[in-house]
This record gives sequence, structure tokens and C-alpha cells, in this order.
Amino acid sequence: MTRVCTGNRKGPIGDRPEVHVRYLAVFALLLWPAVSAADFLNGGVEQSYSVTPSPDSVPQYWRLENTDHTIFGSQVTYAWKTEGSRAAGLFSRYGRTFGAGSYQSIYQMVNLTGMAAIAFDARLAAYGTSTNLVFNNFDAVLLVDDVPLWTQSVDGTYLDQQVDISRVPGPDPHRIELCIRARVSGQFFVANWV
Repeated sequence: MTRVCTGNRKGPIGDRPEVHVRYLAVFALLLWPAVSAADFLNGGVEQSYSVTPSPDSVPQYWRLENTDHTIFGSQVTYAWKTEGSRAAGLFSRYGRTFGAGSYQSIYQMVNLTGMAAIAFDARLAAYGTSTNLVFNNFDAVLLVDDVPLWTQSVDGTYLDQQVDISRVPGPDPHRIELCIRARVSGQFFVANWV
């Protein structure tokens, strides 16, 4: 089954009008189990490994989904964090054309037995040459088994976020996925990743 970070149980994104914007969208996130010692490996994102193209990286024990490196990138970054020394980052590349629904994500298969919630901090930001940039042409999504449990498209810092997973059906392991997804079609010009 091909995953498209749309939350397959909620339906696809659909077509949207073309928009031209001038920034880089960034979804940085720290993830940890709340209430139990579930089988999250490297939830604090302290270890990473390199992926193509260099210098992109992914948190250790996580896998990269939809590896279209021409329009998206991933990075374990020191630029923003709330716990430990690093955070996972997914971002759009500057100067690229995006179709509505295009995405990149990282995921991990996790045993959720006895776990009631996933707690995390997230930062959504846009970088570029304009002074009034906002993270509004992308969605940041946390999914469990293709079901979106948290979605945000407004720039800002989101601390102490929690999603209830006490009713997640089915046997372990479950797929925990972090995704950045284009909400509209457009071209992204001058931008900087900080």
C-alpha cells in the first residue's frame, strides 16, 4: 500500500488553485511517550543517520517516506529544541514547484501497549526574504496508522501537545508518522534553512 500522508481514512486532499510564495516551510518536532515506556526508539532525536542528498539526515530508528529529495528535505537539527540537544526537521526546499498534496514524512513502527498518549513539542516556521512570512501553505501532521491525530497549518511554537492513543485499534506495532504536506500548488523561491 502506498502511503500519501493524507490520512487515508479521512480522504485525499484534492486539487487546489496555484499559489506563488517565497519561503521555506519547516516542521520541527520532538516526540516522546507520555504515560508509559512504550517502544519509541530515539524519541528525543539524539542520534541520526545521513540520507541522500547530503547533508540531509533522519533520526536513528526512523525511516524516510516519499524520498523526493528534489522538493523536500529532512534534518536532525540543533537550530530548535525543547528537550535534549536536537530535533527532527522536515522542510520544503527553496526554488521548487509543489503540487497540492506532495509531502515527505518520517515514521517508526512502535509497540503502543499500555500507552495512553503521545506528547510532543512542535515548531512551524517559514524562512525567506520577506518580513511577513507564515507557515500557511503546508500542513504539519502526526498520524498513527494513517489516521491524522494532530494537524496544524499555522506558524508558531506548540509546546506540550498531546494526542490520545488509548483507543488505537489493532495489534502492535503501529506506524507513528510525522509529515509535512503542501496544502496548495506553488513555487517556492528565495529561502534559507536556519
